[in-house]
Amino acid sequence: SGGSRCDAFLARFIAVYPWITDLRVSGPDGTGLCGSRPELRGYNVADRAYFQRVIAGDELAVSDMLKSRASGIPKVIAAVPMRDGSEIKGVVSAAIELQVFGALLARTLEAEPNTSAELIDRNGLVIARYPPVADGGDNDLQGLSQLRAIRGAPAWWICPGRAAHACLRFAACPKPAPPWR
Repeated sequence: SGGSRCDAFLARFIAVYPWITDLRVSGPDGTGLCGSRPELRGYNVADRAYFQRVIAGDELAVSDMLKSRASGIPKVIAAVPMRDGSEIKGVVSAAIELQVFGALLARTLEAEPNTSAELIDRNGLVIARYPPVADGGDNDLQGLSQLRAIRGAPAWWICPGRAAHACLRFAACPKPAPPWR
């Protein structure tokens, strides 16, 4: 039902899992019931695609990169339904700031010489890259030839259970030659 006890529980939970920056419980109408920070209750998320997918029956939905309404910080949201039998009573959503993905790429790839990677959402926005670009680089790859090459490259998919919207696509393609060659 929400309230300050629920807020306190969620705040203790994210203290244990620091890669989760916000945790929230929403009613089936998208209204915030409680959150790891009390101000998270003040936002309705019924218009968010991840929320709509969970309400429509997905067991897990992962958003594209979006700007948090509470903080304005770009994040990725993972959401799951809260059920009583087959009835959805609410949605639990966890926000993950993009630095987490950059740190994951760095830990995974730093020992691999001559390796680079970009994590790109389905809209062509760069979520994370390794190695990092000094000036931040171009984070909007929509329509660029590199993105078209990645979309057309052979790929491997990892899907947790039957959650098609939460699949991760791994593609390998040659790094484009710099334009000055």
